[in-house]
Amino acid sequence: MSEIMNDVIARLSGIEDASVALVNQAEQEKLELSKQIEEEKNHFQQALQEETKKGLEEYQKEVQGKIDQELEAFSKKEEEEMKQIQEAFQIHKEDYAKEIFLKIVKG
Repeated sequence: MSEIMNDVIARLSGIEDASVALVNQAEQEKLELSKQIEEEKNHFQQALQEETKKGLEEYQKEVQGKIDQELEAFSKKEEEEMKQIQEAFQIHKEDYAKEIFLKIVKG
């Protein structure tokens, strides 16, 4: 009977050793998987930051281009209006001078 008991104890000890080895292996795999997930997360965050930065730069260029176009159009319109005012003044300056003179004289 003691031989049977020794055999049972040996088998139980073998099962326990195998269980410990499995738990250790699972812990190691868990650590490796955790490290891999962290690396992938960092890579994703870096890629997202780069993509966001690139998108913002493109948007800024687009907006700046629109602003530049609007400023150029405004400037051309302003130049044209100033030219029209100067032309109108050149045409009517004698009339304006007479009108001012008469107002001063009639006072």
